[in-house]
Amino acid sequence: MNKNQYLAAWQASHDAPAMKVISIFLTVVFYVSTFFIKLKLKPNHITILGGLVGLTAAALFAAEFWLVAAFVAILSSLLDGVDGAVAEITGQKSKFGA
Repeated sequence: MNKNQYLAAWQASHDAPAMKVISIFLTVVFYVSTFFIKLKLKPNHITILGGLVGLTAAALFAAEFWLVAAFVAILSSLLDGVDGAVAEITGQKSKFGA
């Protein structure tokens, strides 16, 4: 699946008025996903990594490191999208995710 096919598949299943911003985010997700696929990581590995990054963001927010915490939270959100993209691109979708 190439980037255009991935974006078209996502757009077909969602009705989003802010499609330009979402397209940029999904393009980043696609390229990060292909990197993780080359590393032979499974979607579940990326989900666990994203969860750990999210917990790190929560700890940083609690410690009042606002800017760093916000960046780490955005990274966690990116990883949440990446795990679904890896599952879709590699055909590993399940009823529990992606």
